[in-house]
Amino acid sequence: RTGTRNLYERDGWYYVVRSFDGRQVWQSLRIEVDPERANYVHAKEAARHALAALSLWHLHGGAERDRAARPFSTFAELTAAYRHACAGRSGIAPDTVERNLRTLDLIARSVLGDKFDPATTRTDILTPELFRRFEEHRITAARAEAARAKLPRQEAAALLARAQNVVKSAAAKFKSVFNRAVTQSHHYRDLILPDTRALLELKVAGTFRRARDPLKPAARASLVRAMGKTRADDLPLWWALQLAWHLGIRRGSAGHMRWDWFSEQADGAVRVKISVAKRRPYVIRIPADLWAEWLEARGAKRDYVIPGDTPEERDTFIVRAGLWLRGLGFTSDKPYHELRAIHGQWFADKYGLAEAGLRLGHAPPGVTAANYVTVESKIVARME
Repeated sequence: RTGTRNLYERDGWYYVVRSFDGRQVWQSLRIEVDPERANYVHAKEAARHALAALSLWHLHGGAERDRAARPFSTFAELTAAYRHACAGRSGIAPDTVERNLRTLDLIARSVLGDKFDPATTRTDILTPELFRRFEEHRITAARAEAARAKLPRQEAAALLARAQNVVKSAAAKFKSVFNRAVTQSHHYRDLILPDTRALLELKVAGTFRRARDPLKPAARASLVRAMGKTRADDLPLWWALQLAWHLGIRRGSAGHMRWDWFSEQADGAVRVKISVAKRRPYVIRIPADLWAEWLEARGAKRDYVIPGDTPEERDTFIVRAGLWLRGLGFTSDKPYHELRAIHGQWFADKYGLAEAGLRLGHAPPGVTAANYVTVESKIVARME
């Protein structure tokens, strides 16, 4: 900015900028920026006249006339403008730029097929409807593949979840080509594009989740018995399972759990403050009888709940816990996290959704409702 409203310096030239209906219009004053700023006074006077002219242009439908007179830009022109706009910006890696452009190409090709040619295809097809067709294409293909391969219900649901995650990722990359940080670049100035605001407001449905049912009482009892046996056979494994089963701890937090996080209360209950880097701390309570069992199993004093001198060593027991759960029949992609989900389901059934969200350390309760309160863990008969 120059210090004068609506007057900007860019690439050694003065520009006047005015916003109409939420969209900025840049117009060159054809006055060069000189080191002594001798041209600044001339630029201010020229900007005053240019702003008046732009207002008249807009009042008489100038944008609509210009758009009607000129064809929409091609994909190749948009691609070139995006590359140039990102080239001088910090925080945007070149490989990120190329991934975003490949996604744009993928979306267009998945809908248009062989008709798509970046050199001739116009950008007027870039609408929310185009993305909806891409989304439908990916999800339909995933369902067809699951039906063709006759996948079990859980595997088919996982395939759908992966397809939906691809769509969500594609939406973010798709929007990045039209975010304000790049579209305000002078490289976009000569492009004729569709309404980019509609593209930035694009919403994608949430991730497909597996059809889930609460863990049945018989399966829960079998799981508790199986975990109980590990205390005598493999104590570090038992501790890893205990944290997820009784506290609903995330895998990334379990290895950091310290004994000094626990504090006894006057009523005999125990509070534990879960505080891990990059996550919001939260406090939960555990009953006195569970605390007594844990103190008995603790044995010699140590800093961390899961034995191990290094985070890597403690994490090996968490990995083993996941493998142990798979051996029991857990088919989730993240079996250790499934214990956290089972805990959240149990807590929500007993105390309500809001309390379950606090128990799991969620800021918005919608996260709890969407991902944790209906859990299915298929456990095979050999658990008995």
